[in-house]
Amino acid sequence: MSIGFRLTTKCKNVSSFQKLLDVVAARHEVSVSHTEDYSELSVCRLGNIFFNYEPTEDETVIIGDCQTNLLGAGFHKAAIDIVDEVMELRDFPFEVEDDTEYYEHRDFERMRSEHFYHWLNAIVELCQERMSKDGSMYAICWDCHKYMPREVEGTVVSPFGRIRPEHFVERIKTEGIEALANEFLMWNNKERDALFYRNTALSALWEDCYFMPSARSDEDEEINSFIIKNLETAAGMDASLPFPKEDYLQLCRLAEKEPIDVSALPDYVCEFSIGYRKGWVTYTLGNLKFSLPGNYLYFEEDDFRGYYDGENEDWHIVRLLACSVPDDEVSYMEEDAPVLVKEKNFKNGKCRLYNLGRGKDSDEYVFQCQAITEHQFSLFTISCKGKNEATVFSAEFIEHLEATKMSNHDELFKR
Repeated sequence: MSIGFRLTTKCKNVSSFQKLLDVVAARHEVSVSHTEDYSELSVCRLGNIFFNYEPTEDETVIIGDCQTNLLGAGFHKAAIDIVDEVMELRDFPFEVEDDTEYYEHRDFERMRSEHFYHWLNAIVELCQERMSKDGSMYAICWDCHKYMPREVEGTVVSPFGRIRPEHFVERIKTEGIEALANEFLMWNNKERDALFYRNTALSALWEDCYFMPSARSDEDEEINSFIIKNLETAAGMDASLPFPKEDYLQLCRLAEKEPIDVSALPDYVCEFSIGYRKGWVTYTLGNLKFSLPGNYLYFEEDDFRGYYDGENEDWHIVRLLACSVPDDEVSYMEEDAPVLVKEKNFKNGKCRLYNLGRGKDSDEYVFQCQAITEHQFSLFTISCKGKNEATVFSAEFIEHLEATKMSNHDELFKR
């Protein structure tokens, strides 16, 4: 269930085509990046147009692709406008396949009601149908390779917040589909209006914000500034639009920035506390799932990658490593005879927790978790400040492990 458009054209020189994209991107104030194989125009948060290059004997075939249902009719129109300009500046013929037929008829209201409102209505009905059969949490329009938010039974996870489908159905009955679309879709109207900027900020608050001081990392500084800027733009354009005051003021404190006066703005009311990363989230490592506090940052170093909290006091670092192994060869590593603390089975797997003692630094204490799942051995090295904190944190960490029976060991190597 997706909406978007595709285009096909050809060029003699990819470099020249990429320079043309640079010009168009600058005119529309959007970012663009290039590789030998593709170019990507980032029109807005979550809104991208991809151009893939497939060389032939005499020329290169360019295949453009843009999925728009996640953002709304406004993004669909903006992306088509950009494609129009790109094609006007080049000589080769091109073909566009638009799921909404907007490319042919250019009727915005028709496109929005017949396709995007219909899509949103269908999504809500599908979620409600699934919930009636199984009350467990579902995700829609969600990149599951990133992380999964904390499980809340009877809810649906989306980039625009956690929802209860029955509440959305009730809203459609009482307020109409447009009222719901104005809140759920990031770019529902033609222009980048106050709703666009407010909803863009809300999406970033829900999905990407760590709710940590900007001084902790460049990543924190970037996401905090992005959200603050978009919220302030929205407030400046429409003072009657409901505004997430509490989260805005918290981010201003974290960014050490003077907030605007929000006392006269109406409150944005939400059933759940905004921000998936305020709680623990679940990551995937091959066929193994493990959970960590959502405010941990990702890092890569030498042969390891992992997550850390960046705290000056009571800090935590989790390094992880996994490899694909034939089932008859998977076993625990015990060469150095570490101190075994606990051994447990979890869903579709088992693990052992070892106490490795003090680390390189005087205040560092290290535990190790070895996990065995189908075709896979996973190793977690957990470093914390002090033995007590390392003991408590490691014990909680292994309680959140589970695995799938579907073997992802080939995909693990690719990643």
